[in-house]
Amino acid sequence: MTETFAQKLTKKLQLAIEAQELNQTGNAIKLFEEVIKEPVKNKEDDLKEETIKAKETATYNLAAIYKDKGLIDELVALQKMILPLFIDFPKAKTAKIMRTLFDLTLKG
Repeated sequence: MTETFAQKLTKKLQLAIEAQELNQTGNAIKLFEEVIKEPVKNKEDDLKEETIKAKETATYNLAAIYKDKGLIDELVALQKMILPLFIDFPKAKTAKIMRTLFDLTLKG
């Protein structure tokens, strides 16, 4: 059986988290960005809770790396980058993500 879009995304997210835990920050950033930027081609089949959760988690982890490293400009750029990518997400979920990123930017 072939992997679903959400399963592939979740697998890549897990690799990113492992890289982050091993202090492979550059690799973790690259993988988190790939998860976030991966386009949802088939919105009916691919835009499931698992997909949304993977992209949300990748966003939070990437934002945390940027905050910890003092990369405030990258944190602001992340906010701008995710808006068009998350257009099909539930509005409440997108608002929560944006609020969290905004708070991290202010604390940075």
